[in-house]
Amino acid sequence: MSRLFFPLLALSLASVTAHAQGATSACVHPDSVAVRGNKRVTTEKIRADAGLTPGDSLNYRVLQRTLRNLFATGAFDDVQASCDASGGHAILTLSVVERPLLKGFTIKGANVISEGTLRGKVELVMNRALDPAAVRGTVQRMDSMYQAKGYYLAKIDPVVDTTGGDAHVTFNINE
Repeated sequence: MSRLFFPLLALSLASVTAHAQGATSACVHPDSVAVRGNKRVTTEKIRADAGLTPGDSLNYRVLQRTLRNLFATGAFDDVQASCDASGGHAILTLSVVERPLLKGFTIKGANVISEGTLRGKVELVMNRALDPAAVRGTVQRMDSMYQAKGYYLAKIDPVVDTTGGDAHVTFNINE
């Protein structure tokens, strides 16, 4: 998605500056940086992680670095940047979608390998943003335990429940 987003953002910024009278340099040097969509992460933290301040010169590389920095925090599922130039002022808006906090996990269907042994392979951090890569890594570690015991067709299906804004992962095991 980000590969398609950057050219579209550059095109939209170029079209805004090309069509807005007197806004030729407005989006290149925004007067302010706004943040939308954040709930747990503070606006100041997002601005600091983005590395942008009002008046900074914007181009493709700066926007790419900004979005990469925000994604690198691991706190967001999606980050988008847009520029609104009106009345001679430009506002760069960073729209974020936060990842849910992991509140717990459950292992169901474990018979051959004890649930306690499988729990030892879970490297998910509670009360932190849910990391999809950590979930995949946990599934791979559990799967290799089953393969070591000769259960090559064992299937581990992680199900993430995000009701209430928090996440709970259930590892359903079919031995």
